[in-house]
Amino acid sequence: MEIRFCDRCDSSIPKTDLDRGAARRVGGRLLCAACRLAVTRMRLARYLLVPAALLAAAALGAAAAVLLLEPRLEDLEGRVARLSAARGVAPGVDPALLREIGALRDLIRENVEAGRREREAALRAQGELAEGFTRALESITRQVGVLAEEIRAVKARVREAPPPGTGEEGGGEGEPARAEPDVEALLELTEDEDAGARLSALLALAESRDPRVGERILELLQDTDHVVRAEAARILGRRGEERAITPLIERLADEEILVRAAARTALLALTGSDHGFDASDPPEVRRKAVEAFRAWDRDRRK
Repeated sequence: MEIRFCDRCDSSIPKTDLDRGAARRVGGRLLCAACRLAVTRMRLARYLLVPAALLAAAALGAAAAVLLLEPRLEDLEGRVARLSAARGVAPGVDPALLREIGALRDLIRENVEAGRREREAALRAQGELAEGFTRALESITRQVGVLAEEIRAVKARVREAPPPGTGEEGGGEGEPARAEPDVEALLELTEDEDAGARLSALLALAESRDPRVGERILELLQDTDHVVRAEAARILGRRGEERAITPLIERLADEEILVRAAARTALLALTGSDHGFDASDPPEVRRKAVEAFRAWDRDRRK
């Protein structure tokens, strides 16, 4: 049974989560359902909390201006009242103080208005970020749709390949028999730029005994996609390809645990031993087991 691990928390991922899409690749990393939800929440927080912080700062700025200026205004009004009472005139007749009070009131109004404008700007920025996030989601949805169409097209190509044995046999005496058409098409598909297409072709070729198939599966041990490498290792073990022993030993040092585990299973089927190798061991422990396997292989080939 194939086991996948989360690239963020290193926990195993249930196959049901992979099948229903709860666990998937995000930014090139395979994430379990919990980690994918956490990453989504952090991204939403970045989009929504920054405008909220700007809004709070604007409100605090306006409030601070009022708190700082109001006491000064009240003090000036008190001075006007006291001076007016001492002179025996009606309050508020000192032109200089009245001008200062008016200037302070204008300053307070300006600060309140500036705070209002900042709040409106923060709200507009929040709306623009929300629209941008929505557009990004729509773009991702379109890309997923395109990828789904490509996968369906690849599957259709595999299903439409002619069944084995329908091709013409060899011509005259001594002429080699022609390869079955489906093998030709599938071998070509193993070189497709899409990893899903290569994997589908590899699975379809698993039982073929065409001599070129074994060679091609050996080459796929070096594929750029780790799922293709892992499946190639499993198939070589099931086919009993003893010539794959040395290349499979090298796959024990693969950077992906899925490939290491598949190579170990194939080698156990081909040699009857895994020399104590465990794909989940720490790197230094794995290196010792791989070196032991390589030494055994050198003695075997002498």
